[in-house]
Parts: sequence; structure tokens; C-alpha cells
Amino acid sequence: MQIVVNVAVICRGFRISALAAVLGAASCVLSQPPPADVPVDQWLQGSARQDFPWQVHVEPILLTFQQRHLVQIRTAFAIGKLLKAGVSLPDLHFITKFGTEDGRWFPGQCYSRFEPPPGLSPREQVASYASVYLRPGRYKVGVMAYDSLHRRGNLWKGELVVPREKDDPLPDMDADLPSIDYPVSIQPPSRGDANLPTLAHPGGFGEGKLRLPVSNPHPIQVDVVANLSPSALTPERTYYHRNAIFLLQVSNVLSQLDFNSGCVRFSAIDLLRQKTFAVGEIGPEVDWDKVVSTLQATEPNKIDAHALASQKIAPSLFAKFLQEVITKPSACRVNGQEPRHVLIVVSDAFLFPLKAEMTEVDAHALPNLRCYYLEMEPVVGLRFDEIARVLKPLHPERFALVHPIHFRRTLAQIIATLGKSN
Repeated sequence: MQIVVNVAVICRGFRISALAAVLGAASCVLSQPPPADVPVDQWLQGSARQDFPWQVHVEPILLTFQQRHLVQIRTAFAIGKLLKAGVSLPDLHFITKFGTEDGRWFPGQCYSRFEPPPGLSPREQVASYASVYLRPGRYKVGVMAYDSLHRRGNLWKGELVVPREKDDPLPDMDADLPSIDYPVSIQPPSRGDANLPTLAHPGGFGEGKLRLPVSNPHPIQVDVVANLSPSALTPERTYYHRNAIFLLQVSNVLSQLDFNSGCVRFSAIDLLRQKTFAVGEIGPEVDWDKVVSTLQATEPNKIDAHALASQKIAPSLFAKFLQEVITKPSACRVNGQEPRHVLIVVSDAFLFPLKAEMTEVDAHALPNLRCYYLEMEPVVGLRFDEIARVLKPLHPERFALVHPIHFRRTLAQIIATLGKSN
């Protein structure tokens, strides 16, 4: 369970709560139970209670770009009021449990123990976030704060509904996912930057496989190419990893397209740094942990001298990378048939550096290629784009992804089109 400290942070945090949720900033820990002296099961069988002041709030339920429904429970405490009530802060435990409508509690929980930072002031507040992925349905929730030294605490019980998307174009998409999913926890931000959630651990992608069948009559090879660079107009230090996780979540979903015959390959590049994260890897075999770990190790404010010198020809290098990906020997041959090629480019609405020499991809080197361009709404900055100029000779079908539901509808449209490919 992520702990955020500082009253100013709490106020600013509401403005970025949706961003944090879409990023998958979840931190329930299935494998780490609370200590045996914390009477979770016993208390959950009883009535709600409150031995010291607190506030429990169910945040708006959000659909992520990975097409999971993220539920966040926020619990807030005023440090001064806790001290006045005689609470031992180092012995304060937070537990959040979820269960079915009929009364059964799911295994596992969101659990953390509060570690007061040095110099904690009575004027400050503590906010604890418990986050899980849930499938649409009705659920019960139990939130517990327990002072194990004095054997006192609070228990809040409530219910929540995870609604299905209105006019859902892919209603069976999540049919094979677990009812509840506890993504692996992330490293909490430092106290000074607590209002800026860090990049979610790969576990934030969620367990299970989406149901995305494509009834294509002819073999298809889809190459998903993600540009993980934010636009030149985006403040990189703050938003580099945020943009990238959006793009990776979209790519992860596309990699799960399930063809009658064929496959999906995944490639990723940071155009500004000329750094590749994957080239033509088969979708189900992609090591997403490795991709995210490499991304996390990338310093947003640093570009090596070679990459910096190459920025003037970045459009040409991107066109060359696309050609390299698509012409890489195919792993999608079925009964000796050559698959039809489809290219899906996923990128932030992107501007190349100033004075870059614009170059278009060579369509003659990529014959009979169907191209889609999924343009993400930038987290911040103006929405100008030059990726489409590089792709222009391929006549890409262009889709703007402002919100995860836009991606869901785009995905349904692509599936329907590919299913009719002859």
C-alpha cells in the first residue's frame, strides 16, 4: 500500500490521481500478509468501528490503457489527531481487503506498516492508497487501520460497483482475467516528490490474457512499433516514464491479438536517444519485465553525444528502423504461406527536434503493407505531430487515443478490419 506524506502533497495529489491510476500505480501485496497479531479475520467478521480520526474514500474507478479496471481506496489521517488519540505511529498497520457480493473475501490483501519519516510534523497528514484490478461486478471492501501496540484501530466496510463500459465494443475482452488482480508493488516516491508517482513495476500490467480473437482467413503478421520518446515539447524529467508506460500498456494489449493464423511482433525505440528496447519479438514471448527495467534505468535528462548528434537525422533513422523491423525474417509462416504484413505504430503526438531533416519511409521497400498509426494524447504540451509525416507514403489509418476507451474502440475496429483481410 503506497504511503504519501505531507499535507501539501495530499492537496496536489487530487489533480494527478487520474494520471497515477491510468499508469497502474498499484501496490497491493498478495504474498505479504500482515503480522499474526493484527486480527484482520476476526475484525472483518464484526461491525465497523473507529478508535481514532480518519477518512476513507473510494476513488473514481478507472479503465487503464491495458484495459483493466483500476480500483483505488484512499485512507487519510491527520498526524496531530493520531498523536492526540495516543496512536503509536511505528505500530500503525494498514490493511484493505476485497470480497464478493455474497460475502466471501478474496485471498490476499493490500498491506503496509507506517514508517514515520524523520522530522514528521503534527501538522502533516498521511494518505494510504490501496489499489487492485477488478473485473466488472459488485464487491465488498474492508479497510482497517490497527495500532498493534495498544490493540486499537478502525474498521470501515463498504461496497462498490465496477461498471461495464457503455456500449462496449469488446464485451468479452476480460472474460479470462482473474476477478481480482494484485499487481506487484512499486517503489514509493521520495518525500519531496510524493505527488509524482513513479513508473509502475511490470507487475502493473496485470495477470491473465485478454480475449482478442481475430478470424482472419489469411495469415497475418502484425508488427507493433512503439516510440517511447515523449515529444520535444514535453518536459522529460517529469513525464518521460509516464508517457512510456501508457505506450507500453497499449503495446501489451496489441501483442495479445489472437489470430486464426499469424502472429504479432513487438518492437520499441526511443527516437531521441536512438535506443532500442525490443526488435521483432513475438508478442507472447516479450519479457515485459526486462523492457520496463531497461526503461526505468534510462535517465530522462541525459542523451549521449552520439544520439544528440543524430537528432538532426532522427526522422531518417526512424524510417530505417521501421524498414528493419518489417523486413526481419518472419516467424509467422503457416503451411508455407507468406503472411500479409500489418504495421501498427504507437507514439505520443510527437515533434522531432528543431531543424531535424524530415524524411518519409520508402513505401517501395515495404510493398502491400497495411499501416495504422495510434497517436497518444500527450500528457502535457501542445498536440503537434510529425510521426505521421514519416509514415505518409504508407497511407496510415490514424487513430487518436485520448482515453483508454478510445483505444478499446480503436482495437475493436482494427480487429474487425483484420478479420476481413483476404
